[in-house]
Amino acid sequence: MQRRFDQLDSVWPAALGRRLGAMIYDGFLVAAIWIGVTVAHLAFFHFVLGQNLEEAEPTFFAVISLRLLLVLSAFFFLPTPGPEAA
Repeated sequence: MQRRFDQLDSVWPAALGRRLGAMIYDGFLVAAIWIGVTVAHLAFFHFVLGQNLEEAEPTFFAVISLRLLLVLSAFFFLPTPGPEAA
């Protein structure tokens, strides 16, 4: 297998500031995904199931389904190791 980058041994690792900035950026992305998932969940309950969102109490199904969607959306956002991680 041919290496895509030939000079990886002479590259400096990322500094702490760059790593913290990347973590903050990823946090903003996860928050944006969660907002989108929550809006889609509320729209489904309002338009498909016909619940009035202002007067409805949160049911067990609504709470569990939203929590499950939020956990799964965060799980699918996490990076998976590529072939060079092995």
